[in-house]
Amino acid sequence: MVLGTGLEPVRPYGQRILSPQRLPFRHPSNTVNRKMKKQLIFNAKKQLFCKIFLLKLLMYLKCCNIKLSSLHMQM
Repeated sequence: MVLGTGLEPVRPYGQRILSPQRLPFRHPSNTVNRKMKKQLIFNAKKQLFCKIFLLKLLMYLKCCNIKLSSLHMQM
C-alpha cells in the first residue's frame, strides 16, 4: 500500500512559494510621496501666484482711488 503523501505534507494550494512576503518588490510609497510632493509644490505656487496677483490688484485700485465697494456695485 502506497500513501498519498511522503515525508513532507501535501501543499494545500499547489506549488507556490512558501514565503511570498519576502519576495523583492518596490515599495509604492516612494512614488506616491513624490507625486504628493509635486502636487503640494504646485498648489503652493498657485496660491502664492494668487496672493501676489490680489496684492497687485489692491495696490492698483488704491493708486487709482477705487474702493472695492464701488467696484462691487458696478458689477
